[in-house]
Amino acid sequence: MGSAISTAASAVGLSSVADGAGEFLTGRRAKQRAVDAAQNATNAANAASEQAWQRQQQEMEPWKAAGLKALSGLQDGSFYQKDPGYQFRLDEGNNSINAALAQRGLGNSGLALKELTRYGQNYASNDYQNAFNRTNQIANYGNQASMALGNFAGGHATNLSNNAIGYGNASAAADIGQANRNVQMLTGLAGAGAMAYGAGK
Repeated sequence: MGSAISTAASAVGLSSVADGAGEFLTGRRAKQRAVDAAQNATNAANAASEQAWQRQQQEMEPWKAAGLKALSGLQDGSFYQKDPGYQFRLDEGNNSINAALAQRGLGNSGLALKELTRYGQNYASNDYQNAFNRTNQIANYGNQASMALGNFAGGHATNLSNNAIGYGNASAAADIGQANRNVQMLTGLAGAGAMAYGAGK
């Protein structure tokens, strides 16, 4: 392209047109500025999307971890034993029974053992469903966090894809713009050269 410009320029007496001027006339510099601007915008958009994705993972990770722990308790059946509210209430009940029997002089007796066993069994039976519900709710929170992370990951991937497409479109538009300017300039130079040639006869 540069040699064609030089040849055409020489035909009309513009021998001072050099490569730098040729870049200006053909729009190569403008094209490169447009491509650089598109690249910078794409990089900034990608960085912002990545930062948001990392933050979303940090925010959701505790809920996801708690949900997985609760799910493990549901799967192995140990959820009611690991439930802090369950154990606290069971211990408080046992302490109350022990204190009451000790006041009557029956601490560490067979009756005390029988009362504690009966209380533990009844309590476990009554509170089992409550503990299950609490644990299941936490497991659901973890599931929701995992689903949200999946949605965030999809959004991040969509952002990167859209940014890449936008950059590709901008680069293609810059190429087309330069090509159009090249055609117009060559057409003008050819016409000027033909006029100069005809005038010189």
